[in-house]
Amino acid sequence: MEEKKWRFPSNNGGSILGLTDTSKEFFKQNPLSSLTREILQNSIDAIDDNTKAVKVDFNLFEISKENVFLKGLKEEVLNCLNYVNETKSLANYSDELNEMMKILNQNKITCLRISDFNTVGLKGIKQTNVIHEISPWQALVKAQGISNKDNQNSGGTKGIGKNAVFSIAKLNTVFYSTNSKNDQTVGYEGVSRLMSAPIKDTDELTQGIGYFSSNDKNDQIVGEIIDLDKDFNRNDNFGTDIFILGFLNFENWENKVLNSVLSDFMYAVYKNKLEVSINGQNEKINISSKTVRNLSLNEKNKNDKKLRESIFLQYLAYDHEAADENGFKSFENQNDDLTIFTLSTKPSITIDYDIPNITTILRYPYMKIKDFKNKINNTNSSMAICVIEAKEEKGILNILRRYENASHDDWNINSITDRTIKGKVSQTIKKIQENVNKVVDVNFPEDDSTRTELVGADNVLSANKNEIYEIEYNKKVKENTSINKITIKNDSNLKNNTSSEAKHSSDSVVGRFISEGDNTIANVGVTIPKTKKLNVDDFNNQGNVDSNEEGKTMSNVDSFLDDYDFIATDYKKGEYILSFLSDRDNENAFLSLKLIDSEGKAEDIEILKAWKIQKNKIELTIKENKILISIKADEKQTILLKTNENDMFSSEVILNA
Repeated sequence: MEEKKWRFPSNNGGSILGLTDTSKEFFKQNPLSSLTREILQNSIDAIDDNTKAVKVDFNLFEISKENVFLKGLKEEVLNCLNYVNETKSLANYSDELNEMMKILNQNKITCLRISDFNTVGLKGIKQTNVIHEISPWQALVKAQGISNKDNQNSGGTKGIGKNAVFSIAKLNTVFYSTNSKNDQTVGYEGVSRLMSAPIKDTDELTQGIGYFSSNDKNDQIVGEIIDLDKDFNRNDNFGTDIFILGFLNFENWENKVLNSVLSDFMYAVYKNKLEVSINGQNEKINISSKTVRNLSLNEKNKNDKKLRESIFLQYLAYDHEAADENGFKSFENQNDDLTIFTLSTKPSITIDYDIPNITTILRYPYMKIKDFKNKINNTNSSMAICVIEAKEEKGILNILRRYENASHDDWNINSITDRTIKGKVSQTIKKIQENVNKVVDVNFPEDDSTRTELVGADNVLSANKNEIYEIEYNKKVKENTSINKITIKNDSNLKNNTSSEAKHSSDSVVGRFISEGDNTIANVGVTIPKTKKLNVDDFNNQGNVDSNEEGKTMSNVDSFLDDYDFIATDYKKGEYILSFLSDRDNENAFLSLKLIDSEGKAEDIEILKAWKIQKNKIELTIKENKILISIKADEKQTILLKTNENDMFSSEVILNA
């Protein structure tokens, strides 16, 4: 009989289905994350134009309790409830069915639509005969434990992930709709997973799963677009829509989806392979290659510091410029089917973020699978991201994707019974780890990436030229602190060395020459005016201060700095770190930087950019080649400087507060 309506077929004396769906329960621990992962990988798998990003929309909408697509569904839920109330052994389903009836009696019912664009839609919307072939449409809507995707590099292979949509559907009801490029037509069908219940005027039970279909054979409705979300029109765009009825509206669900996208699919977004739009009741979020940098610092994640740091560090691994600006080093290496990104902090930089010593494995369609602990030969704190690309039909991706578990977060190696295959999979994973460890060791050798923080540098004594001194410093390595020696020397080959006279002048702190082994890192002299507070215009081009100048009264600045360090992080790029501790507040302090020539005279050094390093990097204002900064008492100030100098030099740092 041709009629569009809900049908709940007989089980024909077969299995009796309860309301507890084990496939749905599989995703209940992290339902939104599971849903997002499954939806996005399926959409990217179905990409149409590879030169453009796949776009996926998550959009809340409401329908009236009188909606035509609910007619017949409410009656069946009530039928199930009556059956449960009459059957003692089924009493545990009563609460869930009562909750469904409560939702169905509300004037407005909250639903979630998920739509993808720049995809080919689902093949097989016109197909009704499944004897010789189960199409992607049939596999999604009606099959259990069966996956059928046209793309040989597709991520999902278990046929279980499609059940994630039911884990957030309070009514256990979902509609599927598609505009299929292959079939050149549209169609839709509804699926409701309830429980077996009596069929009126018979002694039979339903099979528990019902369909909003075109006929008694439960064929899909072809040639029509479903009209559930009144504000949505797919027009002629190919793609698929999923409508979840009675959406389980989690608190801050929009941000949970956002976090899942950034955590699990950031590389796809960064490569402009994916865009996601989240339209909730209170806010709209757009995730794209243009917005991902700012979203990686999303303040809404502040209550989950670990997640926020993980997302931010992952982004820095991909964006080498952003890494550089934030005090990190990142590299990208190609190795057959693998693209390996590595990240570590620059030498001598103290960062609030803890870099986990792990490798994160991603595989096409650029979805995170799992983390490995790095096994490297040095003490560097570094992380790596290994992307398994879809380059060869029989490559690494093809080997591993078959043996992923249902949640796509590990490989089921122990479940492989064939010893040859098991050995091949194990060796493939081992090879990935070895390749990553080699890349990490090469990119961040022990000598290059040791993090140091100078201690006691203010105690450097005066010295004749070429005299060598030693001071102690802390070599800070994650979870390990030890005392080492560092060599201080006046290298006559340095550009414009500070003279002995300049170093011993009454209004300056002794210059410091900081080196690691034979490689001098910086030649530093910090000058602090001791008698009066000056304004910007009080400095002449030579950087000299007349301590007897009339009309200039100020507090004693000498006590203003308790401790400070000025260290070259990459002198070839003109990059330096200045850190100091103040004993008072000042919202309008400013810093200037001078180059000291061989006669002790000061010349301006152009400061191109400056950032204050806190939890995040904050760019500072530079006015008249001076850095404006707000200072708080007893708070360590760390400033990253970029200058126009690309060689070693003797310097003078002047602070006015």
